[in-house]
This record gives sequence, structure tokens and C-alpha cells, in this order.
Amino acid sequence: LAVVMMRDIPTAFLPPEDQGYLLGAVIMPDAASLDRTGQVSDCVSEYFMKQPAVGSITTVDGFSILDSQNKNNSSTFFVGFKSF
Repeated sequence: LAVVMMRDIPTAFLPPEDQGYLLGAVIMPDAASLDRTGQVSDCVSEYFMKQPAVGSITTVDGFSILDSQNKNNSSTFFVGFKSF
């Protein structure tokens, strides 16, 4: 059984579907303004850029990736990792 499992399970640590980036969302309270959401997005950007494995980050304030709507209280961010 162990030999069969070794043949069928991928040998790589990371699956081939891994594209080297992370998706994330910031959800603020319903009455939050776009400026306040932007401030939180800036804090998220600063946090991720301090990590040694992160190469870049892109934020889209006012867009909710969870339900694909434009909202003042939502932000979407994409974190790109350095090549491993």
C-alpha cells in the first residue's frame, strides 16, 4: 500500500496549481468610509511587505472579491511571493 501511495501522491512539496500569490480581503463595518478602508489596507500592505518571502502587494480599495461588488467598506489585496 505504501508503494502505491508513493506513486500516486505528488512528490513536490507545492502543488502545480500554486501560482505564487495570495488573495485576501479586508472587510470593514458597513458604515466605514473608503478613506478608513484605505488606511486599513495600508496597514495590511506594510505588514506583508515586512515579510521576507513577499515580493509585491497590490490593493484594490472599494472592491469586494468575496461577492464581486464595489463597496466602500471592502478592499481586496494580492500578495506576490518571491520565486522559491
